[in-house]
Amino acid sequence: MNTSYDVKFWEIRRNPTSKTPSYVTRWKVAGKVKSKTFRTKELANSFLSDLRRAAKDGEAFDIATGLPESMMEPPSDLGPTVLSFAQEYVARRWKASAARTRETDTYALMALVPAFVKDLPGKPDDAELREVLRDHALLPADRRAELPRNRAAVLRWLETASLPLADLQEAGVLRRGLDAISVTFAGKKAAANTVLRKREVLNHLLELAVPELAQFSAHLRGCGSA
Repeated sequence: MNTSYDVKFWEIRRNPTSKTPSYVTRWKVAGKVKSKTFRTKELANSFLSDLRRAAKDGEAFDIATGLPESMMEPPSDLGPTVLSFAQEYVARRWKASAARTRETDTYALMALVPAFVKDLPGKPDDAELREVLRDHALLPADRRAELPRNRAAVLRWLETASLPLADLQEAGVLRRGLDAISVTFAGKKAAANTVLRKREVLNHLLELAVPELAQFSAHLRGCGSA
């Protein structure tokens, strides 16, 4: 974890881009501005108080997420994440796939992986997430170049925020993916054939995930009976 004690806080402010009232907590870690939006000012103030208390107690803050160590989620015990499984998916298919198929897989996963993330502060913009996926995370390990510092922070955020693969069994979560593949990266309605190609990748990913999840569930049952 790349951490810093250089933390600065701002007062809560009304979100100027929202039609319905919402409030933004803003702070800075090692010169990087972080923010998180809440429905009420009370919730925003409560979150800010937790951050201030952590700083007062001398906690280090993670530069990628902007969170103090006490507010970081513990390592997931729910099996692989969507990101790690997508990376495995690409690695499995790379050698046997034509260049066009690799491009189709990557293009679909660039839409899907960012859709399946937790609501953590400091989220990079979608273009940054897609760039890191395309140029690094979705390449086989032996083809990945070293990331510059700013892109490494984007990847750390994505690795932290990526949902457990098991969450794709929930209809509401899966709907996020279906919504993501229905539009272009510019936010316009995608052509029917483009949606179809992306949906085929999603369906294939889910088919491969079924035995993975079954195996992990069996492992958990075994641990519980030990």
